Amino acid sequence: MQDATIPSAAAGAVPVRAGQAEFIADSLECIRGDRVLFSGLNFALYAGEALQVTGANGSGKTSLLRILCGLALPERGAVRWHGSDTLTDRGVFQGAMQYLAHNNAVTPDLTATENLRFARALAPSHSTVPIEGALEAAGLGHCAATPARRLSGRRLNRRQKAP
Repeated sequence: MQDATIPSAAAGAVPVRAGQAEFIADSLECIRGDRVLFSGLNFALYAGEALQVTGANGSGKTSLLRILCGLALPERGAVRWHGSDTLTDRGVFQGAMQYLAHNNAVTPDLTATENLRFARALAPSHSTVPIEGALEAAGLGHCAATPARRLSGRRLNRRQKAP
């Protein structure tokens, strides 16, 4: 697993390995207001690798993740996926990404079924699994009609991972 500590490990060259990297961050820079959160951030991930992002509060970890999945743009630099700049065909790239934030995107007054139906309407899924089956797969079948406000945090996180 590679480690990207923000900002102290922000500089460096993209490592070279055999084969083509699947996901590359090339000289990324992120500025919020008048503050540079990180600059010159480079890494390359190959099939089967993971990236661990660490850093102090406010150092840019969430900003980096949002840039990497296409929800935000870097001030400078590029993100490449399968050899192409992610901005070239954003729809295809974003359709393949899944971003699970630390805050869940659940409406408390809707049931688990209604929340999943709403989430699928906002970001159409390529899943062929019916909503009821997705809730079962996530261990939430018995909570399908339960308002989200009555579900534990652990269960709410499962709802976000439903196929």
